[in-house]
Amino acid sequence: MRNKLLVSWVDHSDETEKKTQLRELITVYEGPANDRGKAKGRENPMSSGWYDKHTPEELARLKSTTEHWFRTTAQTSANDNGWTSYSKVRTALKGARYAKGWIPNNAKATNDYKHKKSLVYLCNVFHNPYIKGYFEDRGITVYEELYALSEMIQWIWRSQIRDDKPIKLFIPSERMRTLFIRWLNSTNVHELIRSHRKQAA
Repeated sequence: MRNKLLVSWVDHSDETEKKTQLRELITVYEGPANDRGKAKGRENPMSSGWYDKHTPEELARLKSTTEHWFRTTAQTSANDNGWTSYSKVRTALKGARYAKGWIPNNAKATNDYKHKKSLVYLCNVFHNPYIKGYFEDRGITVYEELYALSEMIQWIWRSQIRDDKPIKLFIPSERMRTLFIRWLNSTNVHELIRSHRKQAA
């Protein structure tokens, strides 16, 4: 068996060229529909706990907003549309033009959705508090924002962006959208980690 040399990924961490390409392929919606996910006080819109506290009428308004985005902004066929949230609110949020485009928010390592062109991410991801506490009790720093970003990026990469084809994104959670845009505009992973360390300090 031929010996293989391990090359430090740090030596190849400049993502400028790739991120430039991705910015040309990814359209992140910026408009009034994002008001649904705007943080108010200590509230975390689109988080699992947030959904538990909201009424059927409020979920219906979010469903209507999602339907409107797919119909008027994305303007793609139902087969090309993908969306996710937490399974417990799937039935309440599914609507016209995207109901059959459900992609589990923990979907990984599958090619079943690589034809999807327009995506709606209705989650605001946080660590399981027990798992987070376990690590922190042992002096291990947990970067909540980087965890959330990683989960979202893996979900988005189920779509046709994995084949370098354009996609449209609706991420109403202000926190999750900000994380994604910050990542998209960063030069490399080191830069992103450093910025989060400064914020956490």
